[in-house]
Amino acid sequence: MGAPSVRDYGSPRKIFAIVVNRNGRRYLNGCLSSLSCQTISLSGIILVDNDSSDGSVEYVQEEFASVEVLSMQKNLGFAEGNNVAIRRAIARGASHIVLVNNDTIAEPDLIARLIEPTQFENVGIVGARVLLLSSGAVQEIGMSCDYLGFPVPIPNAILPRGEYIDAFYVGGCAMAITRQVVEKVGVFDSDYFMFAEDLDLCWRARLNGYKVVANPKAVIKHVSGGTIIGGMQKTKRYVTSPQRLFLRERNTLRTLVKNYAGATLLWVLPLYLIVSFAETVMLAFINPWASVMRIKAILWNLRHIRETLTLRREVQDSRLVGDSELLRFMYPGVYRAYFLFRPPRFVNK
Repeated sequence: MGAPSVRDYGSPRKIFAIVVNRNGRRYLNGCLSSLSCQTISLSGIILVDNDSSDGSVEYVQEEFASVEVLSMQKNLGFAEGNNVAIRRAIARGASHIVLVNNDTIAEPDLIARLIEPTQFENVGIVGARVLLLSSGAVQEIGMSCDYLGFPVPIPNAILPRGEYIDAFYVGGCAMAITRQVVEKVGVFDSDYFMFAEDLDLCWRARLNGYKVVANPKAVIKHVSGGTIIGGMQKTKRYVTSPQRLFLRERNTLRTLVKNYAGATLLWVLPLYLIVSFAETVMLAFINPWASVMRIKAILWNLRHIRETLTLRREVQDSRLVGDSELLRFMYPGVYRAYFLFRPPRFVNK
């Protein structure tokens, strides 16, 4: 990272941990217990409950009295659920916000390690080394994506030892965000519900000159798929569902339109449509409903194009970094084309 300048906060740090929950009572003891025993002092732990029906709210209120519970009357999803708590933390003077999935167990120094890189002036978002709770295998340590926004894990073979990893984005499973990023870039796009909201936020932060890194020493263990099943498996087979596919494709396309410069969109969008057409045809033979959901994702973006273009203008008007700088952090090609040759396995959930 060279010799970057050190940030001066001017006042004591106020760190808030945020957990969004939806019928995840079975995970909450491990998650909240681990957050309550951190080596760094927290100003608060906020749990946003998205209209759970499994007694999650009552359980937390009885067993974790120090945790502030925000009980929603409907399911806001991961994106807006976090936004509600982020705004509350910022109003209470937060200097740092740490987002943690409900199906995780944090190492005692997780938050201290996540906050550590933000001492440097240009570091705005930090991710963790995420391990699978079942096996201890690495799920991710920072992420990249291909030119079409499809997530690509950074290979372990190229990870530097004892240093922070310069990632294009980091997953929302365990993510530290500075107050400066929230004030300059904003929060998650509330229309995303879940999936790709972390990619979009980190992309916007990078466009505004912030660095996104992962700290390998910040360790958290993740059930993975505790809320919605899917993702890359150890067999290198991608597992998804029609609903997951719809949300990810819908949100990814909106992210591309919002964040790429016009000149880049001139070649990215045609490439996206070609690959999408090929995938839709393939899915028609494998899972017809998934093929329909793929089309619905594009139609949603067409219906909401005015809103997206309004957001795009805001992003482009504030950007400080060109696409040529960002493209070098991406996977150089179309990684998602891999799944044309090895189609995903579909589950019903």
